[in-house]
Amino acid sequence: MAGGRDGILAVQNVATAERVERPPHGHDGPIRAIRLVHRDGASPLLASVGNDGTGRLWNIEFWTPHGEPLTGHHSWVWSPASVPGRPGQGQRPASAGADGTVRLRGPLRHRRIGEPSTVHTDQVRAVTLATRGDGRGLLVSGGLDGAIRLWHPVTGRPVPTIPLGIPIHALLQQVPDDRACERTDDGATITLGPRTGVLALDLGQSLFAAGEGWTGTEQNRGERRQLPAAVPDPGQPLATSQSRV
Repeated sequence: MAGGRDGILAVQNVATAERVERPPHGHDGPIRAIRLVHRDGASPLLASVGNDGTGRLWNIEFWTPHGEPLTGHHSWVWSPASVPGRPGQGQRPASAGADGTVRLRGPLRHRRIGEPSTVHTDQVRAVTLATRGDGRGLLVSGGLDGAIRLWHPVTGRPVPTIPLGIPIHALLQQVPDDRACERTDDGATITLGPRTGVLALDLGQSLFAAGEGWTGTEQNRGERRQLPAAVPDPGQPLATSQSRV
């Protein structure tokens, strides 16, 4: 599966190399990112986001839209994510936009949870979920303001900010190994994608437990150093950026 500049999802069978005859088309402009959204007891959905400022969910069995478009962003949407809801509620869509906001919605519906998070001061280029082995998680966002922001995955409440000082374009959780579990005390490690190189960010278990305190290290070309101390976020939204895309 891939998203195109024409707003159409290209779907191809890996085993047979055959393409879907009628690929799904819903975005009015280029598609920026796609991601699977897993559901308990049902087939996963595909989430797509694009330059038209919307997110869309697709049934991957019939390649039909799942509900109405997810709106709210005022510019391009760069990245989708899915976040576990409360017990029995299933996954919830989240998205990062060029308007400097992170948006979190109700379980596979269009109801927004609270106000959009606007503490980023420039485009938000990536959002992902960091998960511990016991299932507890944090929503992680990064963007051109050089900060990694952490959010409570259910309430959307901000957790301490990690000031990196370099623009972040991509986020991905690493598969944990014994060394990573030891470093983070069974927390999680996130791969960061700046403009050049790749960094590894360790999130200590204390962040997941109470949202207070963290341990972070940065890895680049085999070197590892301690990151600056986290800055407590007052929870008040900052002015959004006026950057152009």
